[in-house]
Amino acid sequence: MVRKEIKLKCKDRKPKKLKKPSFLSKYKNPKIIYDFDGASIIIIGGASGLGKATAEKLLASNANVVIADYSDQGKQVADDLNKQFAKGKAKCLFIKTDVRDEEQIKKAVNYTIDNFGSVEGLVCSAGIGGVHHNIAEETLDNWSKVNAIDYTGVMLCDKNVIMQMIKQGKGGSIVNLSSMLGLVGIPSNVAYSAAKGGKTPIIIAIVRTTDDGVYQ
Repeated sequence: MVRKEIKLKCKDRKPKKLKKPSFLSKYKNPKIIYDFDGASIIIIGGASGLGKATAEKLLASNANVVIADYSDQGKQVADDLNKQFAKGKAKCLFIKTDVRDEEQIKKAVNYTIDNFGSVEGLVCSAGIGGVHHNIAEETLDNWSKVNAIDYTGVMLCDKNVIMQMIKQGKGGSIVNLSSMLGLVGIPSNVAYSAAKGGKTPIIIAIVRTTDDGVYQ
């Protein structure tokens, strides 16, 4: 009997009409929730997939974007995004970058400074799946390549952008894209699982570091 009464009460309730949040009223495009107002953000692996989708959202939110990608198609992607979001202005730039080479990462950071004056954010979206091997089949070549890009490359990107942010003295944001496989692992791709699993401790180590490099 009690259950029946509860059901009737719930059924009689009319859904409330949600009001549009007041802070959205100042934006011409209601889809824009954040206004980055000229902040400059480097997207590693921004020529495709989640990296490209992130570039689109950031440009729509008034950010400057540098796509740092190994793929040569990044130049065309940047040109297309400028036409779509910046009316042809160079708010989205491309620099070819191999994250296995720290010198190329440094060049990407300097390229951002030369064109936009500062770096306020980094999105690490680059990654490869490698060859699907279980632990008995794994080869050192595959393991090394996957981890060099998906794991070590992330550390190098985080390191060099954070060094620039420290110089600027105004902080910034770092986003490292990972995968649920880094938490649960997948038997058929041990290298990828290990690389993705390593990203979380990197971020934890970063946020537990104070400005002077001393761990809390």
